[in-house]
Amino acid sequence: VLLNAAISGDPATKLMALAALANFSSERALATLSTAASDPDDQVSSSAVTFLSTRREEEATEVLVELLSIADLAEKAKAALLVPTETRASGLLVALQSADHDLAGVLVSILSRLQRPEARVALLSAMKLDNVAARKAAAPVLSARRDREMTSILQEASQNDPDEEVRHICTLLLGQ
Repeated sequence: VLLNAAISGDPATKLMALAALANFSSERALATLSTAASDPDDQVSSSAVTFLSTRREEEATEVLVELLSIADLAEKAKAALLVPTETRASGLLVALQSADHDLAGVLVSILSRLQRPEARVALLSAMKLDNVAARKAAAPVLSARRDREMTSILQEASQNDPDEEVRHICTLLLGQ
């Protein structure tokens, strides 16, 4: 009944159904919220993004990352990704593995603003990813924080990163 109501033509009915579905941890509920995030009705779309922001599944983070590429939803998705959940940082790290330059910058910015231990670990891990764009985006954030472990990772990257540009960026950030 709720799944059918979530795709009805009436925005009020959709909103009520989405609010109820937000409490279910099924794949179908997540898929319905994901679809509703792109609903033409702004209130339905905003509600779906808000409900996605508090979900614990990494897949919810994946959906929100995908919404970053939709101009009308990008700011809502960024705000939603800043809501800390148990899997938010790990989901963002997964997204960083294949992110292009622009997306990597956004994802690293979100991780840096989460201010949670698991986000810090994800930032450190970003410097070890195969994705050059992720490493380029993470380096300035690590430099700005200037804690011992982050500085050590930058020093390592300045000497041994497989990408010449990442090595150069890290060298500049360290002031060497």
